[in-house]
Amino acid sequence: MHEDRVEALAAILHGVGMEERKRQGVTLPLRAYHELPESIKEYTRVVARFVLAHCDEFSIHNLLGLRPPPGAAREVGA
Repeated sequence: MHEDRVEALAAILHGVGMEERKRQGVTLPLRAYHELPESIKEYTRVVARFVLAHCDEFSIHNLLGLRPPPGAAREVGA
């Protein structure tokens, strides 16, 4: 797996989480991804690796409950 893709996705995931916390009115100090300690970044990288490793299984067809087009990857649980 390309670690640069992992790092990019981890930063995006962290940003999404920060925006959601702000929307919910969380007042804890929120830090940008690049300011986090490595231990926290690694936690987010684990999630990013999982997402990247399973992105074919979680295709838009599965999310919408549609049948995939012919020749597409099989659906999760199929």
